Amino acid sequence: MNTLGYPKVALFTFCIALVAYNVLSTVQATLRSVYGNEKIEAEISSYYLADEIKGTYRGMMIAIPPEE
Repeated sequence: MNTLGYPKVALFTFCIALVAYNVLSTVQATLRSVYGNEKIEAEISSYYLADEIKGTYRGMMIAIPPEE
């Protein structure tokens, strides 16, 4: 079993983290453009936003057949 101690696995994990951060940043930027920066900074938590994205993904994996 390969662990994070192997360079290719560590690089892959780092790239996945970058993609996840970019998705989160894109969602936050979209919300800022619609509702304004002050409202988003005051009312939106990055933690709960990421948790909502994770929950939606989990639901899609249940609803969509594996071959799709």
